[in-house]
Order: sequence, then C-alpha cells, then structure tokens
Amino acid sequence: AVVQVTVSIGLADSRVDPRPAGVVKAADQALYAAKEEGRNRVCAHGGQRVLAVRGSHAQTASR
Repeated sequence: AVVQVTVSIGLADSRVDPRPAGVVKAADQALYAAKEEGRNRVCAHGGQRVLAVRGSHAQTASR
C-alpha cells in the first residue's frame, strides 16, 4: 500500500519575541499561513527567510 503524507511547517525564532510563548505563537501563526497556502509548504513568521527547503516553494507569512 502507498501512503501519501503532506506537511505544513511554521517557523519562528526568538527575534520575534524572546519569550518561549511568543515564539510558539509566532510559529503557530506561520503554520496556519502555510496551511492556507496549500500542501507541503514552509512559512516563516514576520518576513523571515526560509532557506534550504528542497522540493518545495518556501513561502513567507506576514502575520
């Protein structure tokens, strides 16, 4: 049997907010932006650049 898996990823770091809860919130916002863009997306919060994504188009979330 063949199983297809899709992945949406949201990225953020402590430059957004130094508090762990702030980083998690920013990553969560980027995750939902990636899900809105479609399958197999990686989005970074706040205009951060996503580097070294293979086989997909990196997207940037502005949330």
